[in-house]
Amino acid sequence: MPLLELRKREKLITEENYVDLTAELEILPKMLTALIKGTDGNLAQDAYGVDQRNRQTGAVEQ
Repeated sequence: MPLLELRKREKLITEENYVDLTAELEILPKMLTALIKGTDGNLAQDAYGVDQRNRQTGAVEQ
């Protein structure tokens, strides 16, 4: 059981706080996924000097 749900049941946080925190927690994985997808190509280029335009041939930038 999620910690937020337990805290709400024990009345340690208000319903309003619970809703706000739950909404924030739902957004975080989406943000991280978008960040990872946005940097995948850049990481290869930065780490290995691979020119993404020539990715099929494996050309390396000089």
